[in-house]
Amino acid sequence: MTTLAGVLARTARRCPDRVAVQFGDVALTYAELDRAVDELAAELAGRGLEQGDRMLLLAGNSDAFVVAVYAGLRLDAIVVPINPRSAPTEIDYLVTDTGARLLLFGPEVADGVRAWHSLPDRTGDAEPLALGTVEGYEDVRAAARDHAARPTHVEVSEDDDALIIYTSGTTGRPKGALFDHRRVLWVGINSSIGMGLRDGERMLHVAPLYHSASLNMLLLNGVMLGATHVILPAFEPATVADTLARERITFFFGVPTMYTHLLRLPDLAARDLSRLRICLYGAAPMPARTAEALVAALPDAWIVQACGQTEGGPGGILLHHDDVVARPEASGRVAVPNT
Repeated sequence: MTTLAGVLARTARRCPDRVAVQFGDVALTYAELDRAVDELAAELAGRGLEQGDRMLLLAGNSDAFVVAVYAGLRLDAIVVPINPRSAPTEIDYLVTDTGARLLLFGPEVADGVRAWHSLPDRTGDAEPLALGTVEGYEDVRAAARDHAARPTHVEVSEDDDALIIYTSGTTGRPKGALFDHRRVLWVGINSSIGMGLRDGERMLHVAPLYHSASLNMLLLNGVMLGATHVILPAFEPATVADTLARERITFFFGVPTMYTHLLRLPDLAARDLSRLRICLYGAAPMPARTAEALVAALPDAWIVQACGQTEGGPGGILLHHDDVVARPEASGRVAVPNT
């Protein structure tokens, strides 16, 4: 119960029939998500993934990404989510730097994986496994579904390492920030307190899930809260606005550019966004005029700005709604609780 995969199991017992993940035509309840995680974990264990092994995850936003993250965590492996736009040489650096045993990848990045595997001077040697149908690679999710869910019995401690999230590498090559289970759980608890998140939130994920903010503050934290995670593969303003209304989203995180494009929609006000309770922005400066326009366009929403760093979990500082109104040009005022 004090580990990330243990929290998923607990939530699945607490609200088994609540939708956990929704992506396109796929909707998994918490009970179904927990079972899919057990299936994939059993399959990965059969392929040699053991406690402490690194498992790279190269995939865009999808239900498969969520299942893969938790499958690795359930085996007490260290999950390393990486940018799906990584070049072949960048993939090779990350595989080599982590010493990864497996590389799970989505069909949308298959060409990049093939190019990495074909590098004449490749140094990384992780086994690539597809999270879907890809010519020349085995579909590990299909293989997992071929057998009944076999709950794994790996002893996982809150002190065990859980994630490596790479920084942007502004002073050289990217550097891996290491997180144990306890630290990620407390990032979620602190973020929930600081932003006012509630049980059963309906979260819309458009920002990339491999990023520390989307992963630690929202996805893994949201599972603790029994949130419904509605996932889109990419940002398209009208699609996002329609989804916010249709799915009765209560929480949305976006970078300032996303909010700029949403505010430019001529029919934004025609949509019913009354359920949207919290709008979080961060990862880049928000122009004051955009923050002011956002407050005006969403009078029922609590607007929050967050500023942090990958190594911080990404806990840092917050600008709450009243401060956004008073100082729209600011970049944070109070520390996240317990930070």
